[in-house]
Amino acid sequence: MAKVTDLGEIQQAVTTVYEAVGCQLDEFIETENVIDCISMIYVNNDRQCGLGQDFSEGISVVASRTRISIIGQGAMSFYKNDGPICLYDNIVDDINQIIIVMDAAIGRWLNNL
Repeated sequence: MAKVTDLGEIQQAVTTVYEAVGCQLDEFIETENVIDCISMIYVNNDRQCGLGQDFSEGISVVASRTRISIIGQGAMSFYKNDGPICLYDNIVDDINQIIIVMDAAIGRWLNNL
């Protein structure tokens, strides 16, 4: 399977995975924003060196090919994957990996608050 490029299909896959496994980011921003955030990380993980997303709740998520950083409330942290977060072989696997890396970054960030 190759990278999915249809945004509607990506958001549906993110919603399905998110509903199955959850994501700690939803403790800080609205669910719709969590879906959009994960979707944009998937879309851009192979295209940009870094993608920053700022949310009105005072939280920022910055993603690169190998890491996700969480910034807000006077603290920041990140988690770095050994390789690219998205391999684009299977969208469900990629979304799961985004959530795993994001949750690890959030866990570290919470320890820094």
